Amino acid sequence: MVIVKVMGGLGNQMFQYALAKRLEYEGRETRLDYSYFSEIPTGDTVRKNFLTEYGSDIAEATEKDIKKIKGEQTFLSKILCRAGIKKRQILVENEQRFYPEVFFKDPVYLIGYWQSPDYFTGVENALRKQFNFLNRVKRREDKELLEKIRAAEHSVSIHVRGGDYLKAENAGVFGGICTKEYYGGAIKYIEESIGQCQFFVFTNDVALAEKVFPIEEGQCTIIEEDTAREAYVDLCLMSQCKYNIIANSTFSWWGAWLNEHQPQIVVAPEKWSHVREGKSLYPKSWILCDQEGHISQ
Repeated sequence: MVIVKVMGGLGNQMFQYALAKRLEYEGRETRLDYSYFSEIPTGDTVRKNFLTEYGSDIAEATEKDIKKIKGEQTFLSKILCRAGIKKRQILVENEQRFYPEVFFKDPVYLIGYWQSPDYFTGVENALRKQFNFLNRVKRREDKELLEKIRAAEHSVSIHVRGGDYLKAENAGVFGGICTKEYYGGAIKYIEESIGQCQFFVFTNDVALAEKVFPIEEGQCTIIEEDTAREAYVDLCLMSQCKYNIIANSTFSWWGAWLNEHQPQIVVAPEKWSHVREGKSLYPKSWILCDQEGHISQ
């Protein structure tokens, strides 16, 4: 049995589910552990368990399942594992890289975010089907936004993430990457590629969004995070735009990945964080832009 720990926000939960889906596809007995949401560590942003709310089709791990694999984490058991006497059945993603060993360990308890499309090669169609949130766009205001996006000839989603990214504990890792120059370079690239666009800006920080956009009046619709609108509705609206400019955020990563418009143009930050470059996270077709607004591929 393989158990994948689910934690973090919607985008991270989707990555964890995607890995579990690939493991299940390979014939592994796979379970999801949601215990994080009943005991969120102090300092972590409080998150909802979106997978069970939306209806995950992967079984939930029981306490018995978890204990069977993790065992009792005593001082002695840790020493025996380090000495190679006892087989360690927990794999922790300590580095932000691709871990091919997740496909060869069984039984194992997996702790990490698993942010790479390499973890779900072969199950892309199943994921697109599972993450089709269109039936969740029910409020009148949201349906009107969806129609406005679909009516635009060249609709472009732009994600600006402030909020928790501006906190001291996160700013040193994620801050200062999606700069005004980044957005300017990304917008210029898309407009030079397809002509004049209609931009739909998704943000949890309107003041920040207004600072970073060199966009003419009337060319932009700002869609502010709304507690009355579930996060997966915003993600769905992003995916319905023809083109995407993402932030260094798994939320807009999935919004772009779920966009099936062709030809696809996605512009992403060359650097994902100050401790990780972004190239390993992105499909090869995505366009990369650095903090100074320079485009590379």
